[in-house]
Amino acid sequence: MSKLSKIVVFGGNGFLGRRICENAIQRGFQVTSVSQSGKKPENVTDSDKEWVQKVNWTKGDVFRPETYTDKIKDAVGVVHSIGILLENQNYKKVVGSTDDAFGILQSLFTQPSGNPMKKVPKQERRRAESKENVKEQGKEEGASDKSKKAAKAAPAPTKDSVDEDAVEEDENPVIDVTYERMNKESALVLADALISCNKNKPAFVYVSADRGFPGFPSEYIETKRQAEYELYQLQPEIRPILMRPGFMYDENAAKDGGVRSILKKGLDIANAVNDKVLMNALDGIVRPPISTQNVARWVVDKIEDGDFRGPVLMDEMLNVRRGEKGADEKGADEKGSDEKGSE
Repeated sequence: MSKLSKIVVFGGNGFLGRRICENAIQRGFQVTSVSQSGKKPENVTDSDKEWVQKVNWTKGDVFRPETYTDKIKDAVGVVHSIGILLENQNYKKVVGSTDDAFGILQSLFTQPSGNPMKKVPKQERRRAESKENVKEQGKEEGASDKSKKAAKAAPAPTKDSVDEDAVEEDENPVIDVTYERMNKESALVLADALISCNKNKPAFVYVSADRGFPGFPSEYIETKRQAEYELYQLQPEIRPILMRPGFMYDENAAKDGGVRSILKKGLDIANAVNDKVLMNALDGIVRPPISTQNVARWVVDKIEDGDFRGPVLMDEMLNVRRGEKGADEKGADEKGSDEKGSE
């Protein structure tokens, strides 16, 4: 595979997506990120700045193929790294926060206000309007003559203004942020678009999940598995690569004191107890964390391996690889050695 080949990452400015972009850049690929904002990742470190400058950060809506088909038509690999862990989007504030975790966790059990996606096509909002919105129309009909005259006096919209307004910011739009739509439908829309514009049988990487999380809705893992099944049926037009990581953390932020790093430490302890004390009796419940850097390496590995198709399991990513321990296992061993040496 030519090192000048293109990889397109949907959600490339996200938690995992940015590391996939980084790894692909390091291996000599041309990399394009597609996201709602089109912006570079936030809070990048000095070590990230070099590769960030080499990525083509673009704006697009996964549900509107016309916004990105020109970017994927010549790609050797397309990565779907978007989705939701909870239908309440407040969880993203929790895992990314360095504030008090217990106070913020309460937000997970309240109805989110505002727009978690910030931008959404106006026509989608109109389709989702409730009866209460219809009542508002009656209020508008009773508006003052002054308001009506002002509206009539407004200049007619130009083509440019209509296009710009098609995707606009709104503080409280009604949008469909569900497991079905975000975890499954978005992947199938993207895969269909890829097949229609790219006849080179490219790799399609879907970031699925190892398994569900205790206490989380079953729809989370069910929609992931449904998406996997349907994507696998699209062969040979695409080469499906189904990644199944567990709870992820970033190696560069493992000691920042944030909620995600706290959860990682808790999982490390629980996994050690399960392994050493309970003899893996809780394997179905307790799973070790995995770094985004490790997952990203496997993503690009499988894109480069033109013969591979199918799931990449969590255990495979964590366990012995080419006769060596994976990065996550090495880190755990080094930490244990340091602790023994300090005793």
